Amino acid sequence: MTAARGNTSRSKTSPAGRPAERPMGRPPLTEERKAEIRLEIARAAVDLFVTQGVAATTGEQIGAAVGVSARTVWRYFPSKESCVSPLFSAGIDMIADCLRRWRPGQPLDELSTGNSRTRSTCWPAPTEPPSVRWYA
Repeated sequence: MTAARGNTSRSKTSPAGRPAERPMGRPPLTEERKAEIRLEIARAAVDLFVTQGVAATTGEQIGAAVGVSARTVWRYFPSKESCVSPLFSAGIDMIADCLRRWRPGQPLDELSTGNSRTRSTCWPAPTEPPSVRWYA
């Protein structure tokens, strides 16, 4: 009986005869946005680690500080301690970039004490107190 009805498939087709494409959930995140989320999570984790300690900080708290779920935090990082790794990488990249701009014969201390633009992109001035806000 079903053979007499012809096509018994329940899938819908477009006017061109191709299967209709239905949007499924959210569009995928770009690699750039994923990197931004990783940094947001890392910064929030550092802030929480400094204010309440690593042991007292939970993945749920880190996620809430960024506006994502704990599940999202664990999707990006295997442990709460590993949340800070993007900041290390960003800091190393920033210092390497400063060293690439270092001209032959230029004293290294000019990179940190020279003009304020260079200082702010390489490392804090020697007179500035250490700050947890000095990260990528």
